[in-house]
Amino acid sequence: MLINYVRHGEGKPLLLVHWLGSSWHTWQAILAPLAASRAVVAIDLPGFGKSPPLAGEVSDRKSVV
Repeated sequence: MLINYVRHGEGKPLLLVHWLGSSWHTWQAILAPLAASRAVVAIDLPGFGKSPPLAGEVSDRKSVV
């Protein structure tokens, strides 16, 4: 699975995940301040931004066993 991401800074890692319908650019305004003391990674979820969608059919239904 390929995931597009940006990484800034050094130190203890901090992962930023956007909400649906967005991309890593959501966090652009706060990346530099956070990266002053942390290793910040902001990702594009599959199918958003520059990350390709997941292969196969995607469903929000849960299987009942």
